[in-house]
Amino acid sequence: METQAKIEVAQKDYQTNLLGISEEVPPFSLEDHTCRTADSVRAGLEKRAEALERIAAQQGILDPRSALRKFRAQIDALSSHLSFWWLWVEKILLGWSVDPATQQWLTGTLLPVLYWCQQRK
Repeated sequence: METQAKIEVAQKDYQTNLLGISEEVPPFSLEDHTCRTADSVRAGLEKRAEALERIAAQQGILDPRSALRKFRAQIDALSSHLSFWWLWVEKILLGWSVDPATQQWLTGTLLPVLYWCQQRK
């Protein structure tokens, strides 16, 4: 593969992973609307950091401002908000006294749809 083609592939990979960071953080998967946990968000963000690190190494890009180190230092904070979000959802549902099947429908079907509709606005 010629040099220009390699650069273009690296740029595409960089843009995909950069955008992917914002797709890792919401409480629901953008692809299949499954519920995310703090651990799954942490793993996804770390995967993105590893990909960005690999791209930088392959392209000989230096990181004099330690951007990747700073990003990695924020991963726990970015993922922990999800645990609090789900606790908040559970507390609200406890106040409604709904049966487990309805609770599953609310959190697994209705809430993802409402969440993504609100995010679109």
